Amino acid sequence: MRVADGWGRFMDAWIPSKCTLCQTSTKNRHGLCARCELQLPYVDPSTVCLTCAAGLPVLDPLVSAALSPLLFDLRKCPICDYEQPPLEVMRSVFHYKTPIDFWVPQVKFHRNLALARLMGELCADRLLELGPALDRWPDALIPVPLHTSRLKERGFDQPLELAKPMATRLPVALRTDILVRSRFTVKQSETDLEHRQSNLMGAFSTNLTPKSRNLPRHVAILDDVMTTGATLHEAALCLLDAGVERVEAWVVARAEAS
Repeated sequence: MRVADGWGRFMDAWIPSKCTLCQTSTKNRHGLCARCELQLPYVDPSTVCLTCAAGLPVLDPLVSAALSPLLFDLRKCPICDYEQPPLEVMRSVFHYKTPIDFWVPQVKFHRNLALARLMGELCADRLLELGPALDRWPDALIPVPLHTSRLKERGFDQPLELAKPMATRLPVALRTDILVRSRFTVKQSETDLEHRQSNLMGAFSTNLTPKSRNLPRHVAILDDVMTTGATLHEAALCLLDAGVERVEAWVVARAEAS
């Protein structure tokens, strides 16, 4: 543990702060009181699709028992079970509801890096509580990169700011040297659903090859919010083409496409 981290935790334990949500005094290391933290809109992984985090249909127990696992993977929604997306796992920590739907724009558009750290810490602790989704933790955590023009315009990289506190808490290495945003694209929020995948085609690249010595075999790519999954799927395809064997995605929240 770095000295700065240890001193910060010591100060957090002894000096009360105000809860980010209700403003009551708290010594909780996240800056949230226990009551507010319990009310956060956490996702129950058993209720969502393993590979897209969409809500699973609620089936009668008799129907579930009748569906053979040889024909249907009940951990996946029907679309993912049929199409087999490039992601082995999609982990959404929260539903895109209050206060997450307020915090995310505060980070992205108002540079509230304290909230980025808070969300990163909350996500890391939740993932530690749940444990790895596959047989082990990924070798590397790769924040979805911004194009250099977008980074210059915004002044910071929000997925990277989320990833920093996560990498200090989770047994994964933060890697920013693998994935590159090589083509400037229109913002996904400004693109209709039909053209989001084509907007991102060829947007990512990597200098690594299957023979690269420092190529991780199992990675998690990180973004703040998933809507259609186009960004994460394109990034995953790029990594798989480079020789990565398993790709999962972690997001703060999954929003419904509109």
